[in-house]
This record gives sequence, structure tokens and C-alpha cells, in this order.
Amino acid sequence: MESPTKTKEESSASNLIPQIIGDNYQNRKMSGVLSAATMFLDIKGFTAMTQSLMVNGKEGAEVLNDILKTVFEPVIAAVYNRGGFISGFEGDAFLAVFPDASGPLDACHTAKAVIRLFEEMGQQKTRFGSFALSVKIGLGFGRIDWQIVGSAKRLTWYFYSRGIDQAVKAEKKCDAMNVVLSLNLFKWVRSSLEATSILGA
Repeated sequence: MESPTKTKEESSASNLIPQIIGDNYQNRKMSGVLSAATMFLDIKGFTAMTQSLMVNGKEGAEVLNDILKTVFEPVIAAVYNRGGFISGFEGDAFLAVFPDASGPLDACHTAKAVIRLFEEMGQQKTRFGSFALSVKIGLGFGRIDWQIVGSAKRLTWYFYSRGIDQAVKAEKKCDAMNVVLSLNLFKWVRSSLEATSILGA
């Protein structure tokens, strides 16, 4: 595993290793805990579109690749623009982590930005037909454990714990083009907004 050379501000969709993993590995720290907001995002209609396009061979694969860039790049960029990072992909879904103190609000702002993106580009028109894509988003907040495992020749990492489970469970209760907050995150956001109002900020 190589540590990424980009700074947090330079992080982009091209990062394959979360900076927190790369930095800690470089410092020989193989596990840890953080408090963070999480976002589990699932794109609906993507599997059916992929199956339909792949029937058309190389041309279908090229169209699919173009759609991947059109859809995924701005969505992932929205995560990094708010200080988050992608901890892993699961087919047409992924988990994003927002570790800073402002993480819960950053996650909410990112979710809103992603919904807007899909409102604009959810209908993908190609020479092989039109495909409707939508998104479901679950947000959570809490403790997250991370660990780097494997041998010297092949290392990997994973994130786990309650903060992630909350986001996944919230997404399961979500309708297309909507966002569901876990109770824990909802309480944090409500408290924050009330405090902001009181302070007059």
C-alpha cells in the first residue's frame, strides 16, 4: 500500500486510498477510531442500464463508460468538496465518511447536492435508448473503527461500527430521490441549528 501524495484540498475522485488510511499506514498505525458522519448512497436503475448496454458489445461498453464519468465523477467530487472521502464501493452504491467536527452538516449538504445532481442528469439518453437513474441516501453519525489488515505484500483496509450501520439502515428506509437521517444524526443537526440560531450566527 502506498500513501497518497495529495493534500486534503487536492483530494479528488481519483483517490483510491482514503487519506486517513494512507497517513496512518505511513506512521505505522494500523487501527484506530474516529467520530464521523456517514453517507450511504445507492444508485437505482444502474444495474438494469448496465445489463442493457453490455448487450451492445464494445459500443455499449463505451456508452456505459461515458455515463459512469458523467454520473460518478461529480457525485464523488461533491463528497470531497465537503471534506469527506469514499471508504468503499459496493457495486452501484458507496459509503462516504465525513470525519471533521462539521461532518454531520457537511454530510447533509453533500446529500442535498447529490439529489440536485440526479435531478439534472438522472435521465441518460443514449443511442441505445434512455435510462432513468435515481438515488437513495442514508445518513448516520457516530463512532467508526478502521483497521489495516493483510500481509506485507497485500494490504487492505476497512471501516466498521455503529456510525456506518446507521447510514445503511437509513438508506433501506429511503424512497428514491430522498434522504433519510438516522435518529442520532437528526438530534445532532437539530441541536446544532438551534445553537446557531441562539448565537445569531
